[in-house]
Amino acid sequence: MNNHTMTCLLALVVSTMTGCVGNSQVHDIPSKPTVVAYCHEEFIQRIDIGEENQSHGDIISWSADVFDSMPASRDHEDVNKVGSASGYMIVTRPKSVLDEMPETDREFRLSTMSMSWSGTDDSIIFTGVHAYSHDQSSLDGQVTRPIVGGTGRFLGQDGIATVTSEGDDWFRVEIYLTRPVMVKKATKGLDPNAR
Repeated sequence: MNNHTMTCLLALVVSTMTGCVGNSQVHDIPSKPTVVAYCHEEFIQRIDIGEENQSHGDIISWSADVFDSMPASRDHEDVNKVGSASGYMIVTRPKSVLDEMPETDREFRLSTMSMSWSGTDDSIIFTGVHAYSHDQSSLDGQVTRPIVGGTGRFLGQDGIATVTSEGDDWFRVEIYLTRPVMVKKATKGLDPNAR
């Protein structure tokens, strides 16, 4: 073990023993989403950055309109737009690197998505690394990402967002805002007043 690793390990052990590491709150994910919205993709483009064709560092950017519901007709003109969404993805592990697994058509992308609601200061951002089909720019399944920030009703909120492809350029976003649950810290043997 090198000195840097030993120093980090020692710092972790000391901080754990003194109670510096650990949360005083645990967050419960609700069983039902706090917000459900539907997005209809309006624009998507892959920008080839590295080697020709799909490679590490390629960027995919997109934008979508946000709706409270998805119409039975699946025509976004049949419902009122309530906001906008946009995002970008960066290829972090292209298929060419994953060729040791020939059965896969996937590549890994760091994906960040933001949503905002018209006429309000409500916005939310979530991000994560997920596998996508390297032949498609859009999501073709379901992913869950942590919420990393927000404004308005989402300011200071923790939680997750699950994004599901609904086909025909539609995707559903389910936002689960957490509720903090207070947990008593264990201090046995470390608190000079404890008996």
